[in-house]
Amino acid sequence: MTLVSAIVPTFHRPESCARAVRSVLAQRLTPGVEIEAVVVLDGPQSETREALLALGDPRVRLVESSTNRGHAAARTEGVRHARGAWCAFLDDDDEWLPAKIAAQLEAVASCDATLPVVGCRLEARLDRGSLVWPEIGPEQGDPIADYLYTRTSLASLKSGRTLMQTSMILAPTELLRRVPFRAGMRRHADPDWLLRVAREPGVRFVFPRSREPLAVWNLHEEARVSGSGDWRYSIAWARRHRGLMSPRSIAGFLSGPAAHRAGQLTRGTGRIRAFAALARHMRELGKPSLLDYASLGLAYADAGRFRPTRKTRG
Repeated sequence: MTLVSAIVPTFHRPESCARAVRSVLAQRLTPGVEIEAVVVLDGPQSETREALLALGDPRVRLVESSTNRGHAAARTEGVRHARGAWCAFLDDDDEWLPAKIAAQLEAVASCDATLPVVGCRLEARLDRGSLVWPEIGPEQGDPIADYLYTRTSLASLKSGRTLMQTSMILAPTELLRRVPFRAGMRRHADPDWLLRVAREPGVRFVFPRSREPLAVWNLHEEARVSGSGDWRYSIAWARRHRGLMSPRSIAGFLSGPAAHRAGQLTRGTGRIRAFAALARHMRELGKPSLLDYASLGLAYADAGRFRPTRKTRG
């Protein structure tokens, strides 16, 4: 029997968390595969507890924390309590589609990696419609940072061309215990984990053969809020990870996710200063191409518009 542990950290989202857990329990599994939902209540939250107990399903296990420690620590706590040989993550405002786990275990069975980290495509739901991301998966042997950030064509300027987001991931429990998510990070916790886990012998990033989306990423279009200081954090993150990223991927990160943060600044002079700093650090820390400068320019031109943003926890 193969047991998969779904790790669902949550913080004061009783309705969406219950919906997420129902999507775990609704998985269409092959014979010999079972699933459990390990829900980590990241701080006292009686409403969420009651909503989950109301599901009345013994496959749901609650792990309750007395304080809010953040999503990374909550994921690690969930992995510590997992009984399955495999863990799959689900954010409390996302959902899995019914075939997700079966398709990912099929991908595991068809690859020869010792420690496969399995992603999938997902349906990104915005107020104005839905998109299927990512357009391409990682190629065998490609460094994960190059897959995520290095631009090789005009198509790579588009959002969602490449992606490895938490609610996509299934991985061996032993690997997650050996390389946990790093606690205390304000952002970029997912790529931080991906870069560190990629150093482990036997790790390979794979996707199911099917191009159908297997999860739902609920995004929200909201007015910009001041992101003062956010772009500086992203530059510091890139500097700290230089040993795990190629110069091209560092330039792609700074002109992509970091530029997105800078684009949330509301003041004109602050925004100009932020994008000038990003361009300077692209040259200092990385090896930017014309595509990277084009991406930076597009992010600056797009600054000030409404954009999809993810509501973060804790």
